[in-house]
This record gives sequence, structure tokens and C-alpha cells, in this order.
Amino acid sequence: MASYNIVVFAGKCDHCGPEVTAEGLKILRAIEKSSNDIKFSFQEHNLGGASIDATGEPLTDEALNAAKNADAVLLGAIGGPKWGTGKVRPEQGILKLRKEMGTYGNLRPCFFASESLVEQSPLKAEVCKGTNFNIVRELTGGIYFGERKEDDGSGHALDTEPYSRQEIERVTRLAAYLALAEDPPAPVWSLDKANVMATSRLWRKTVTEVMEKEFPQLKLGHHLIDSAAMLMVKNPRALNGVIVTSNLFGDIISDEASVIPGSLGLLPSASLTANPDGKGKCNGIYEPIHGSAPDISGQGVVNPVAMLLSVSMMLKYSFQRLDLSQKVDEAVKNVIDKGIRTKDIGGSASTSEVGDAVAKELEALLKRSPSALVNGNATPEGYYSLSINGLEDKAEYRHGPAGLSLHSKVDLKPGEHFCYITAHNPVPSPNWRTIQTSETTHTEPQSALLCMNHSCAPSVELHVYAPNATGQYPEARAGEVRVASNRGLKTGDALTFFYPSTELAMDRPFACSCGEKGCLGQVSGATHLSKDVLARYFINDHVKQAL
Repeated sequence: MASYNIVVFAGKCDHCGPEVTAEGLKILRAIEKSSNDIKFSFQEHNLGGASIDATGEPLTDEALNAAKNADAVLLGAIGGPKWGTGKVRPEQGILKLRKEMGTYGNLRPCFFASESLVEQSPLKAEVCKGTNFNIVRELTGGIYFGERKEDDGSGHALDTEPYSRQEIERVTRLAAYLALAEDPPAPVWSLDKANVMATSRLWRKTVTEVMEKEFPQLKLGHHLIDSAAMLMVKNPRALNGVIVTSNLFGDIISDEASVIPGSLGLLPSASLTANPDGKGKCNGIYEPIHGSAPDISGQGVVNPVAMLLSVSMMLKYSFQRLDLSQKVDEAVKNVIDKGIRTKDIGGSASTSEVGDAVAKELEALLKRSPSALVNGNATPEGYYSLSINGLEDKAEYRHGPAGLSLHSKVDLKPGEHFCYITAHNPVPSPNWRTIQTSETTHTEPQSALLCMNHSCAPSVELHVYAPNATGQYPEARAGEVRVASNRGLKTGDALTFFYPSTELAMDRPFACSCGEKGCLGQVSGATHLSKDVLARYFINDHVKQAL
């Protein structure tokens, strides 16, 4: 069973912080209650005003070390009039936390959690409907961390904005990864002030070079920050995709974007320490974008949706559980569509009533996910096993944090083929036949592809083919798909495979990388085979109907 340690900064004294955090914890506990393959442990610490009141510091070393060693951090809200603009301020705690944790990329998506919320937007429905972009803000560099000089009575003050090429490259790669994960891959929009600022000219040059060299398949566009600010209210859909920008510009433009859905209480955020590709630990700070709302805190009217969707982002990015993230999003949408809303979006429900309704809806959605019987046997860890008949020397399944992952046991050269062969030799579907006869060269350098028919039985054989003397590959057997890797795979490398569907464009294999069109795993990560995934992708229609 996968277990995750979450540090919780509820903000015991920071106004609405405790209220929204309590609702986020309800969602995580609902998942624990309804799933047998995941467990959470919580450590609560103080941050911001609560920490100042308790210790005189906005962030203690104990709390910082706990956050750095955790799998994820859940943050309610910090700050308030009580702490004003004194020498020790709550905001100093969050800035230190970001810097010390190394959360270099802040993600603030802008979208409508439900289409029924479009009418709540201050923009006309025909202008804002369909808005869906993700702002990636560089978070640990720039003017907030540059040299500064306070006014000493001379009437002069100074703030400087330093940026290095390495900082810009890193956040650009994060934005590109998020763009590639969309279906179809999303455009990347870089925002700067290159007509005036030296750091912006370095920014534009670096972003352009990284994208052209490493991500040529993605569309890249540049906007001056003031032009983008105007475009965001005139035609926000023109910015759909992934926006990448500096710390200061990202802070401002994301606040502008936050009003599009109609309430600050609707949008989540994530601040990540690494690229969430499943290859290594990706710690993150997950929090709603709103502040501590001292004017309405304690009244039970704060909208918890932003916190609930922040939990969804935690599941997706830090825990690599896209399946659970999608269930949380669906539960939030269903509750909003039922009219269970707080006052700010046209309802009368309290904070806790919305949280209770989403938790209840989530439990129902998770219980409706069928349990799979694969080869009839469950492992002691609660996962289901698959057979690799006859070629155990070529690949193996290993237990990972979310289930089973398939790994190579041998070194493989570029161009060698992986083939799934069904044990029961099903009749290929038209889509299956198309895959057999189409181009099989895999153009993504980060992983190999393995494909299998949606109608095949769970018992499979894995074969590795090498080209013959003429450079051709052996004829495919019935029910078999051949997909080549264009890079070498070393022993232990995780292999990713896809379930083909009629909606998958075979000339662009990664059309399904978001998981909705049949992808079993992240493009470049391990293929996690939890029982829910197996139920959806390995059980034929007749068995599904019987479950």
C-alpha cells in the first residue's frame, strides 16, 4: 500500500486558513476510506501569523525541515491585518518555505470547474467560455529574491531583479512538460518585457532556445506582459495552453486571471520542486490562490472549492494518481451542478456543507469503480498480477507506489521492437489493424511504447524483436502490435504502454498522454497498474458487464 506523508499548515490563527484546510482533509480521508491502496499521514505545523504568535518567527526550523522531508505540503492561508507590515511578517514565512524547499515552479490553472459557472464570470459568457490555461510562474528567483534597500530616510529605495539562464531553462522545461501532457499537446506562451528589461531579453532568448532545441513539436509564442494583460480580458481563450513567466509578472497576471471564473474561491495552485514526470520525488506546496479573507473568516461562508482542487493537484503531481485526481474534479463538478454552492457563486451552502457534499460524492464515485479480477489472484499488497508468459528474462513487474510497473531486465538498442501478444489470439479490431499497418517508429525519446488490443485477455507475452538482415521486422502474429523505441533502454528502465482507442490519432501516438484516451501511464514514467486501472483497461466488455 502506498503511504504519503503530508505536512499541513492549517494556519490556526490565520483567519480562514483552518476552515478551508479542514475541507481539504475531508477529501483525503474520503479517499482513504474508499480505497485500499493508498494511505495518508498528516503532520500539522504553524506558518505565518500562527507561527509568529507562537514562536516569534514566521517559519521555524522544525516546520521547515518537516516540509522539506514530506511528500507534499497542504497550506490553508496566511496573513492578516494583525501582523501588518512590521519587521516580522507572515509573508516572510512562505517566501522562505518556497526558497528552502526549492519550489521553483508555481502552477495556477484558470478554468471553469463546471460549465454552469460561466455565468458567474465578470466577463461575458461568449468571451470567457472555454477558457483553459495554466500559468507557470517562476517562483524562487527574480525581484522577490534580489538585492533590496529600504528607504533609510533619504527618500530612495531599491529592488533588483536577477535571473540566471539555469533558472529560466528549468521553469521552461516544466511548462513544456505540462504542455506535452495535454491532449492534444498545448501551445506554450512566454510573457516578458523584452522591449525594456535586460532580464526579459535573457528570458525570451533562453525560452526560445530551449523550446527549439528540446521541444520542437510544441508551438511557442511570445507576448509582452502588458499586451498579455489586455488580451486576458479581451479574449482569454487566445491564451489557452501553458503560460510561462517570471516571478513578478506571474504574481500579477495570475491574480488578474483569478477573477475570470467569478470567484477567488474556485482556483487552486501548486508550487513544485521538480518536474512531475514520475521519475523521482516531486514535493509541492498545494494551496488555494485566495488569501486569508479576514472579512469573512469564521462565518462558515468561505468557498472551499479552491482547496479541494488543490488536493486534486496534489494527487496528480506529487502522488502520480491521475485517476484519483480526476475523481476529485468530477466530484466537485457534480456538487456544483447540483446547486450546492457557497454565497460567492450564487448558493447558500456553508463551507462545511460543500466539503461534506464533495466528500460524499467522491466516495460514491470511487465505489462505482469496478474491482478487477486479473488471473483471479490479488497480491498481498492488494494489487493484481499479470502474466508474462515465457519471457521472464526480458521484463518484470515491480511493485511501485501506485501498483505494478513494467521494467526492462535487459539492455535494448534503439530500433528494437516491443510486442504484446495476446494469449487467446483475439480477432483484431479495425483500429488494431490500423496500428499494425501504420508507421511504428516511436518519436518520443523518453520512453518506449507497448500497445495492446482493448479486447485482449490479461494473459500476455512480451517479445523483443530485432531487425533482420534487410532491416525489416518479422511479420506480426495475429493480435500483435510492434512499436519501436528510438533510444536505447537500460536494464531497469520503466516501459510505458498504451491502450489504443478509436479516438487515438495513430500518426501522433501521444494524443492519449493525458489518460483520457487510453493511456495507462505517464508518457515518460512507469506504468502503474492499480486495480482500478486494470479494471478499466484490461477487462473485456463481457467481464465488465458482469462486474
